[in-house]
Amino acid sequence: MFASPYRVRTWKDGLEIIYEIKQRLGSDPLGTTEIKKNEDNVKGHGCEVFGLTPMSIGLSADNVREILSTRFLTDPNFKVSVNGVWVTFEDVPSNCISEMPIEVPNHGTAKLLVIDSQETDRTTKQHGIAWRVQNRLVGECDWRWMDNEKVLDGRSVEAKRYTFIIFADFLTPAVNADWTGFKTDLALWQETDAVLQEAIFTIIKGITEKKRAKTKEIVRKDHRKKLKAMPILSRERWNQFLDNIVDDCPNLSDTEIEQVMKLLTNMEVAKSQYSLLDKLHKLSPDDIDDWDAVLESWSVQSAKIVLDEIETRLKLIEEIRIKTERTETDEVQELQPLFKQGLWIFGPQFESIEFTSNRGMTNVIKNLFKVDDTGSRNRPDFVIIPDSSVGFYSRPSFDKEFNESGTRILVIVELKRPGITIGTEEKSQVWKYVRELIKKGYITNSTEVFGYVLGNSIDPTETTETTQLDGRVRIRPMLYDTFVGQAEKRMLNLQQHVKEAPFMQEVLKNLYVEDNNDQEDLLNMQTAE
Repeated sequence: MFASPYRVRTWKDGLEIIYEIKQRLGSDPLGTTEIKKNEDNVKGHGCEVFGLTPMSIGLSADNVREILSTRFLTDPNFKVSVNGVWVTFEDVPSNCISEMPIEVPNHGTAKLLVIDSQETDRTTKQHGIAWRVQNRLVGECDWRWMDNEKVLDGRSVEAKRYTFIIFADFLTPAVNADWTGFKTDLALWQETDAVLQEAIFTIIKGITEKKRAKTKEIVRKDHRKKLKAMPILSRERWNQFLDNIVDDCPNLSDTEIEQVMKLLTNMEVAKSQYSLLDKLHKLSPDDIDDWDAVLESWSVQSAKIVLDEIETRLKLIEEIRIKTERTETDEVQELQPLFKQGLWIFGPQFESIEFTSNRGMTNVIKNLFKVDDTGSRNRPDFVIIPDSSVGFYSRPSFDKEFNESGTRILVIVELKRPGITIGTEEKSQVWKYVRELIKKGYITNSTEVFGYVLGNSIDPTETTETTQLDGRVRIRPMLYDTFVGQAEKRMLNLQQHVKEAPFMQEVLKNLYVEDNNDQEDLLNMQTAE
């Protein structure tokens, strides 16, 4: 702008180098050539930029000092001169600077200069808030307050245009020894901080008033249709929130405000209303960052599908664990519906949703045991017998034309009540069921049968699996503890990592209440007797 070519002379620690820089066409707009290198103990240090053939730019030296004065006066140690004349606050045009005293009770009066460069720069490098104490810069000039809170978003027009300089010599006792900041534990700083911060935010609100009004207008226009559909109370709440967020959060960009208000609109029409906001309010900053990371990898719908399945399975495991630890006989009956949902625990081959309770097989076994229908009418999916309950869960087989043709896999789950040891007779009982079902035609040569007998004790001589019909029928005894442990392993031991999750606590709470109610009923019966 001032000359082409021009030269840059820089020297330090006895070394001096001079480069010549030319403007040129192509991908690299500047061509650099080393003109001189002097290693003869050059004194001092510095940098000079000078033109070989100055060009007329239509600016006087006074004009140049005016431009520079709105950008380079924050640090008194960085001095700029034009034609040998130093740039000072006197060079700032009167319409670009305002000065105001800020009274800090019991301590003194600070002077606040607000400089408007009139033009928006490309970056915030020469803008921000600068603190001057005894004509020395404290910390750095930027848009962060001393507690590291961002005062203005660096992307905003105002952040690239305005500069605040605070002169407060009475803060000398509160300055850190290295001048990088203030001693924030001192009352002197804390009381000054509160007053100055309020004053600066008030000024920024005034500066951005027109912009904020326009932002509100645009957002309201974008949401006009949905606002009309809202009840009056919801609409008033939405408008009040918009005013608050635009006025009190100057760091939010227009895009971010639009996103927040869209979220609020959706909450107003959602069934859960502001329940989500209440939960977010309780999260720590790290928790919020973790949620953000989760949503980077998952959509809400996909995460819900996965988490719902995990929640269902973990709750199931916990219910089975607690109920199998109880000694009441009737609890064995309550377990069977849980095992119907938990076939996947026995192995991956039972994951299919095609496994259903087979009432036809259940009726065969009821007739075999002559079970009284009135005693089991509320449990149509399994058989209740004196020392156990038996459930039959099957998956159909299909012929070549895809028509259902019998049972492909049958799972028999017999749950023994506490106190009964699983031995030869208990295992052979399952084989008895299978024989009866073969006679009735429910089991064919293509049917595989997996029988599980579960209890809280097993005869040491009967712990192994037995087979019949060339391995098509397998009967395995299993402890309740082993079953629960197997379930936890299949769920990668997540139980231990999420035991404090709300849904887990809810399971424990419900089962605890249920257990107390059972004990109360038993006590009432004993009292009546």
